[in-house]
Amino acid sequence: AVINSPANNSFTNDTTPDINFTITDNLATTINYTIFIDNILNSTGSVANNTATVVTLGTLSQGIHTVVVQGTDNATNSANSSTVTFTLDATTPNAVINSPANNSFTNDTTPDVNFTLTDNLAATINYTIFIDNILNTTGSVANNTATVVTLGALGQGIHTILVQGTDNATNSANSSIVTFTIDIGAPTSTINSPANNSFTSDTTP
Repeated sequence: AVINSPANNSFTNDTTPDINFTITDNLATTINYTIFIDNILNSTGSVANNTATVVTLGTLSQGIHTVVVQGTDNATNSANSSTVTFTLDATTPNAVINSPANNSFTNDTTPDVNFTLTDNLAATINYTIFIDNILNTTGSVANNTATVVTLGALGQGIHTILVQGTDNATNSANSSIVTFTIDIGAPTSTINSPANNSFTSDTTP
């Protein structure tokens, strides 16, 4: 008996996942199967010899699970597949931008984005940063750890930032949008009066 999918040490967000397996025998045309989830009998039936078969499991809880498929022929000879371990994660991560603050200003054309991604199970989480709705940079970060990413050069003006977090089970969630303004132009000041090199008799000019 061979489990074709899920792959060992894989992740899924499907609470009723499919098990794809193949059982082969030297004589039998049909073979009985038993599926064990976490060492507990989950499902039984019969399948054609040497034919990939898909069985949809009942609802499973989130977390780490094991699956074993046992094949038994008409002569009661039986054999087990290798154990496959998979993680069920149906919870989306959380993404928060710590800085810059919304509606803030900076004179840095390569500003830092400080953000934190949290997840219920994953040790690391993939991130995508969008600037002005355009993908800017990607990477992975440790769960629940403030992370600083320095952006490439941006033009002056108003910009938006959004950070998307995606866990190993492809659950994803976006941060709130943060708007900030880059302004590198120094203000100008002009003395209108008194005129340069002028005279006055006013002691409180």
